Amino acid sequence: MKKRPKQRAPIKVILPLDGRPDGLPAESVFSEETHDDISMIGEVFRKLTHLGAISIPLGFYFFGNIILYFLAGTLLVSVIADLIRLFGGAKSKSFISKYLGIMIRPRENKNFTGATYILASSFVTILLFDKPIAVMAIAFIVVGDTAGAII
Repeated sequence: MKKRPKQRAPIKVILPLDGRPDGLPAESVFSEETHDDISMIGEVFRKLTHLGAISIPLGFYFFGNIILYFLAGTLLVSVIADLIRLFGGAKSKSFISKYLGIMIRPRENKNFTGATYILASSFVTILLFDKPIAVMAIAFIVVGDTAGAII
């Protein structure tokens, strides 16, 4: 009878994931613990908005540079909403918070939202790169960001 070699315990690598100081992965979105983040319904709306952003590369693929006008208008609205939210008066801040507050993460309270960044980066990507590269790059970030948050 042959002796089996001893099995070693797997090496555990701890990475600082999701900003947690203990290096453990983030809790599931179904966890009752929220870590002072947004609610589950806010997260669902956020992810649906992210998936809606797939219209940017699809629009560029099918309609070409005309999408830049739509993107510029949407970016302008997003920047104005963020500026009002950050620097506006009490009434204007409460108006923006009433409609967008459920989706805004606490760390975005003093900065632009992720939507503004994705719109701006999509606009610049379309301007700087050839169509196939721009379409794939924007599609990867939209789908990858959503999938990363879900998984």
